[in-house]
Amino acid sequence: IIDQNLSTQSDIYIHDGIIYKKGESKGSFSLSGYCPCNICGTGTGITASGKVARANHTISADTKVLPMGTVIILENAVGKDGQVYDGVYVVEDRGGGVKNNHIDIFRPTHDLASAVTHFGGLHGDVYIAEKYAVATLSNIY
Repeated sequence: IIDQNLSTQSDIYIHDGIIYKKGESKGSFSLSGYCPCNICGTGTGITASGKVARANHTISADTKVLPMGTVIILENAVGKDGQVYDGVYVVEDRGGGVKNNHIDIFRPTHDLASAVTHFGGLHGDVYIAEKYAVATLSNIY
């Protein structure tokens, strides 16, 4: 039975129609941003997994630490500009500069990607996301 009041539970996240709960903590990760431009990548927006990168969804990670396809919950990731990066993301890419406990967050423009990187020292707490249920109106309100 799904809790009828999931919207008030702090360890529950909804992403792409799926309800996730926080699982195993992977610790604190440093964060940076990238976009589909030629400076940040290939200029195509196509990830190493073959998927089109999506803002608020796609991240690049060291696949020895977070394998391709891993769904994570990112918390306590607030930039010095006040931008909050908390949420559910999927490892769909990898990059040469992304090693160990480092995540590169896909942003739709170079300015937004640079904002993550240029505020420096940005870290967030990473948890493995565990699928809890499929979101329906009856179980989220």
